[in-house]
Amino acid sequence: MTIAEVLKTTTLHVGEYLKDSSYGTIKEGNKADLILLQKNPLLSLKNLKLIDHVFIKGKDISASEITWVLERIKDKY
Repeated sequence: MTIAEVLKTTTLHVGEYLKDSSYGTIKEGNKADLILLQKNPLLSLKNLKLIDHVFIKGKDISASEITWVLERIKDKY
């Protein structure tokens, strides 16, 4: 499986699996959270760990805020 196929499987195909086209694509009115990365994930899947920002229900969450939350809960999981 190519990197592009992996990314499609974990994004675009989710909407197909759920039979709901409002998931898995970026479009006004869709039900999607968004992750912005520092580097292109098509070059390496390791770049998926290089998170710059996350948008959840329209709220912008910075990388430092994500790191802070993960540090607080890491021992619980």
